[in-house]
Amino acid sequence: MRTRAMYVPADRMGGVGPERKAARVLQRLFTVVSVVICQGQLLGLGNDGDLSIVPPDGDYQMLTDMLEEIPMTDGTGEAWLAHLLQVNPTLGLRILEIRKAYAAEFDYTLLKAYAMEESEVTNAKLMREAVRLTSGSLSTDDDVGTVP
Repeated sequence: MRTRAMYVPADRMGGVGPERKAARVLQRLFTVVSVVICQGQLLGLGNDGDLSIVPPDGDYQMLTDMLEEIPMTDGTGEAWLAHLLQVNPTLGLRILEIRKAYAAEFDYTLLKAYAMEESEVTNAKLMREAVRLTSGSLSTDDDVGTVP
């Protein structure tokens, strides 16, 4: 485990560190992505170049209905999956396997790069706005660099 330059009190994060919190959010994302992948498989997408799409079946519709009717309110999607496993164990196990495989192939390096990029872009935008507000200037980004 690496030493952290910034201390994050775990009690302020629900008793866990920020990386654990992020992992839980990713787990929920992986659950949703797994449902989408499974629905694509049920439609016949990705079957060795066969572009014919099979009409949706009952499993496809069940997943669609569950996503609409039962929100994934817990951090990981675990309760949603537990319900799916109760009503359709075979489909639930399929989603679990897809989620495991997707998590293994997820590009965590790209995630870090995107997160840092988004943070930099957002910070720069907010800092420009803060400077504009604190300087008393009423200019917008379009006016930056112009002489009044």
